[in-house]
Amino acid sequence: WNDKSDKIRHVVIEDGVTSIGASAFWTCGVLSIDISPSVTTIGNCAFHSSSLISVSIPSSVKTIGDSAFRGCENLSAVTFSEGLETIEQNAFRATKLNSVALPASIGEVGAGVFFDCQELGIATFAPGSKQVKMGDNMFSRCYYLMKVTLPNSIDRISDGMFQNCLTLAGVDIPNGAESIGGSAFASSGVSVVIIPDSVTSIGIAAFASCPLTDIYFSGTEAQWNSISKLGDTAAVLSKVT
Repeated sequence: WNDKSDKIRHVVIEDGVTSIGASAFWTCGVLSIDISPSVTTIGNCAFHSSSLISVSIPSSVKTIGDSAFRGCENLSAVTFSEGLETIEQNAFRATKLNSVALPASIGEVGAGVFFDCQELGIATFAPGSKQVKMGDNMFSRCYYLMKVTLPNSIDRISDGMFQNCLTLAGVDIPNGAESIGGSAFASSGVSVVIIPDSVTSIGIAAFASCPLTDIYFSGTEAQWNSISKLGDTAAVLSKVT
């Protein structure tokens, strides 16, 4: 339907369909979509640069593919249901999402999933038992991100994860995180951060050009001193309480 794609306004994925294929509605004029509970996968670039305003992801969907909703400039609301396990890289990059609430079933969020979502103010992960894998630059350039609630357990604070999050004042890093990546909080508004004793390394420029004043560390002084602090990080943290 490529030659009529700009005239498609509403899509109904009926019961029995199990996946939405790669690039199925790329640049379509579709404004709304009903996804049946038989769908388990939304493919790569499925709605890339379409005109979607909002979307509800049913609990049957386990995977949202690479760049599935990337560049949907009107997309301001997404409802994620319990059951979703993986959001692949750049899935919601450069959309107009105001807030996101991710379910406890999530096990992996890929690189740049919310990169450049410049309207995003709140991001919340529901508490769960899984350790969640966090991709690089997940919230980078989310200039108005003010509040983040991370999962109970994560593998790391990834490279560039909160870079340029200008209005983000503080982050509580969950247990299990083994590292804080390079430029993780660079040029952000973060002044307070809570770091668990599971962290063993902090990358280059992790806190560069941000107003960090206080760190709360859950371990001992000896454990803090044993953390590998790369590049300029040791000098920056020496001035922090």
